[in-house]
Amino acid sequence: TAAEVHFGSNQTAEAIAHATKATGYYDVMAPLTKNSAWLADAAAAVGVLGDILGQNGTMGLADPARAAGPYRRAIELNQVALAATPAAVRSRRGIALFRMKLGDLIRVADPETALQQFQDATKAFDGLPPEELNRPVNKRFQATFLRKTGDALKDLQEWKAAAETLQQSLAYFNAEYTADPTDKRATFDLVVVLGDLTELYFFQGDEGKGLPPAERAAQLINELRRKEPQNPVWQVFAAWFQVRFATILARMGNTQRALPLDTEGLKELARIASAPAAAPRDLQLAAEAFTEVEPAVLRDPPRAILLAHRYLTATRPDNVTGQYTLAAALQLAGEAGEARAVAQKALALLAPVRDGRIPYLRKRLEAIVHNR
Repeated sequence: TAAEVHFGSNQTAEAIAHATKATGYYDVMAPLTKNSAWLADAAAAVGVLGDILGQNGTMGLADPARAAGPYRRAIELNQVALAATPAAVRSRRGIALFRMKLGDLIRVADPETALQQFQDATKAFDGLPPEELNRPVNKRFQATFLRKTGDALKDLQEWKAAAETLQQSLAYFNAEYTADPTDKRATFDLVVVLGDLTELYFFQGDEGKGLPPAERAAQLINELRRKEPQNPVWQVFAAWFQVRFATILARMGNTQRALPLDTEGLKELARIASAPAAAPRDLQLAAEAFTEVEPAVLRDPPRAILLAHRYLTATRPDNVTGQYTLAAALQLAGEAGEARAVAQKALALLAPVRDGRIPYLRKRLEAIVHNR
């Protein structure tokens, strides 16, 4: 509890200290009991340490390598509890949730393994009793597992399977929003899956399919921002989705409509990212926007390079997403040699290709290496 309080108060060092102390206590006691409730408590405590180490927001350390261990340990503890008490609903749900979090950690560098984690999470969750599966909170988790599975398929360039899976997730979140448009969580859930569909079609270069989800995501996140104008999450995503929507418009030839939207969105992203304590997420989104925006006249390579460097500093030098973002910005700036060197470092961190499926990120990094 103390770790969660400190984490919520942006006191990361104190949160890690308390979480580490708690997990040490549970590790000593775990072999001495088969009590499922106690083991589920232990798993939850270990999972908090994983959250602190792994999250890539304002407070987390964005350190997947360190966070993976606690998540695996949380899964093990829940498995012990489930073996002793097969009806332990909390432990079965815990296994699914921690598999999902583990998949999230590794998805960028290893989407094949992440996909397996998301599929295993779904299988574990499907083992819940029917009355549990019908609870609204658990239906939401199922839809989330679908969304993340679709994202991993997208990363692997399995476009058709990704679209079908994301559409299934969209159907649930759209129904939840329709049932109560004032529910902020339901609204943001819908924004997220619409954003994932937008990225799927953006990667494919299919602007016709990408425009409707991009436009709706931009509209919905702006609704949230108007309700809570000081919410930092609403602010950055409102600016990001506005730029993404406008970029798709520009790709489709509607530069007249795109230009003012892009200009306004980029200005807001620059403002947010200029804060000394800007979250890693904010720096990354801003760097991407200034690298990829259309029309190309609005691109700003020096700013994108600066933001990418700040993003890497705020996380870790071996952050694959950060390295790709920097490499893309360097290539845009005409610094082909530096871009190649950074891209090669990122490629070395990716999992080997399996089953002949080339991840989209590997494809993009290899294009930078060959200056394409």
